[in-house]
Amino acid sequence: MWFLLFLFLLAVPAKAQDSTPSAQLFNQYQSDYLYQYNLYGQAYADYSDKKQIFAKYGTVTTQNDAFLAAVTAINARSRVFESYLMALRVILDNYRDANPVQTAADQAQLSSWESWFSDQITVVSAITNTHDLQIWIKTFQGKYNQ
Repeated sequence: MWFLLFLFLLAVPAKAQDSTPSAQLFNQYQSDYLYQYNLYGQAYADYSDKKQIFAKYGTVTTQNDAFLAAVTAINARSRVFESYLMALRVILDNYRDANPVQTAADQAQLSSWESWFSDQITVVSAITNTHDLQIWIKTFQGKYNQ
């Protein structure tokens, strides 16, 4: 549901074509966000299916399939967050004149979060068991609340 809010925030009304470098970059990042969001939806659907299969059969194979699908979905979600934050950071260039110091600070913080989400892809990919994944999930929840 909150992704719909993000999508709404990124949607811009049809206007005359803006050809500034910032607008072009934003359009590229917005497209990337929408693409990553679509991939996340597919990965999450796959995870849900495999989780239900594991719940039904409870075998080691279905457990492993569900675990690998969870890792894939988590990484896809991290890419969605990263691409959203990139688009948000770039669109803030349009407001730099209004408050350059705060805008630069906000962009630096967004860039830091982009890096964190990018790093999480490597971290999550290295996780090999459910216990470690649960620990990472608690870390993520703490960061996400920020």
